[in-house]
Amino acid sequence: MVKPIFVVSLPRAGSTLLQRLLMGHPQIGTCGEPWLALPIAYLLRENGVITEYGARSAGCSIRQFASELPGGVDEFWKQSAAYLSGLYASKAPDGVELFVDKTPRYYKILPELRQMFPEAPIVLLVRNPLAVFASMLNFVKGDLRYMPMWKNDWMDGHCKIAEALSTFPNFSLVRYEALVSTPNESMKALMGELGLEFDEQQVEGLSGQRLGRGDPTGVNLYKSVDTAPLTSWKQSIDTPTKKRMAMRWLRVLPESVCAMMGYSKLELIEELSAHRPAIGVAPIDCLRLFVGTVYFSGGLHILKRVLTRQDGGCRPFYN
Repeated sequence: MVKPIFVVSLPRAGSTLLQRLLMGHPQIGTCGEPWLALPIAYLLRENGVITEYGARSAGCSIRQFASELPGGVDEFWKQSAAYLSGLYASKAPDGVELFVDKTPRYYKILPELRQMFPEAPIVLLVRNPLAVFASMLNFVKGDLRYMPMWKNDWMDGHCKIAEALSTFPNFSLVRYEALVSTPNESMKALMGELGLEFDEQQVEGLSGQRLGRGDPTGVNLYKSVDTAPLTSWKQSIDTPTKKRMAMRWLRVLPESVCAMMGYSKLELIEELSAHRPAIGVAPIDCLRLFVGTVYFSGGLHILKRVLTRQDGGCRPFYN
C-alpha cells in the first residue's frame, strides 16, 4: 500500500521546490496539487463552504450520518482515509512506496488530516514572511487589486501552522531558508525523518517535470536550488504603497507566531523599515489597492460567482 506524505505551507512559501526535491527519490511519487482532503474535511464542519446544493443543510445530514456509524465519527475519518489512500495508490507510479500530496491550504484542516492519517508524515514548510508577501505580489504581477485575496492565507495560515508546531505531534519542520542555503543537509535530515536514504540526485537532478495545477510558476522558477530568493523580496516590494502594505500585514502577525516559526518580528520590521523601494510615488498602486479592498473585503468576488454560477475554473483568480 502506498503511504501519503503531506506537504503543508502558506501559498507562495516554496512548497513546489520542496516537492521537486522529494520527487527526485525513486521511492516517492507525486502529482500537481490535488486538494482532495479539503472537501472531505469540510464535510463535518458547520461553516466554510458555499454550494449550489446547500452545504449547510447537507452538512447537518452528513454529521448525523457520521455520528450514527457503528464506529461513530472515528469510523468516518477512517473510511475517508481509506478512500484517499486508494486514490493516491491509483495515481502513484508502479513501485513507489510513498506519495506526496502537496496542497498548501491543508493548513486549514491539520486537525482533520491528523485524525484521518495519525501516522502519516506531515511536513510543515515555513518561510520568511516578507518573502512570502513578495511571492504573492509576483503571482498577481504586482497588481495590488488582487493582494487582498491573500489576506486570509496570510493571517490564518501563519497562525494555524504555528499552532500545529506548538500543539500537534509528529510534524517535520523545514525552513525554506535552510532548504536553499544547505539543500543536501536539509534534505538528508528530512529523508531520515521519512525513513528513507537521501539520494544526492534529489538536489543535483532537480526535476523539471510539469505536474499540473499549482505548478506552472514553480516549474519555470526551479531549474536548480539557489539562494537568490532569500533577498529578491526587496525587488518585488518596489513602491512605497507596496512597502506600507507589507508593513501593515507584518504588524498584524503576533510575535509568538513569528517566533514559533523561527523568525523575529522585530528584526523583520527593522529590515523592511530600512528597505528603500526602487520606484518613487506610484499613484496607480493606491487606486488598485482601494479597488481590491472593496472587491474582496466586501465579498463581491463571492457574489459574482454565485450570481454567474462560475467558480473561475482552473485559471488564476486574477484572470
